[in-house]
Amino acid sequence: MSQYTEEESDAIRAGLMAAVALISKADSGIIAMFQESAAAGKTLKSLPPELKGIFSEFDLPRIHPGSELTALREALVVVDTKGGDTAQAYREAIREATRAAAQASRGTSQAEQDALDQIEAVLSAGSLDQGR
Repeated sequence: MSQYTEEESDAIRAGLMAAVALISKADSGIIAMFQESAAAGKTLKSLPPELKGIFSEFDLPRIHPGSELTALREALVVVDTKGGDTAQAYREAIREATRAAAQASRGTSQAEQDALDQIEAVLSAGSLDQGR
């Protein structure tokens, strides 16, 4: 099991939260935001133990508007550097969380689908970089 520094843990939390935030921004409204956050949060149960512990801490990273994809990329660098199956499990958790968030409030809108596509492009690019 990989050990993560505090900075790495912050980056991993920020990456997932930034991806979900990008979906929430695409569907306006406070009620939708709560529904999306709750749906995304349920997916954290599928994380491997070394990542699940990171999300058990109540330390919310600050995500600056417009920096969501950058935060996601930085998180992927952290998990990719550690190697193993953790990086792929993290990518799958982000996919699951963002899809659940997009579906949570009135189904997936076109704006949410656009955000999902942006997130998938980042997740796929990171996967391709691992093989180099």
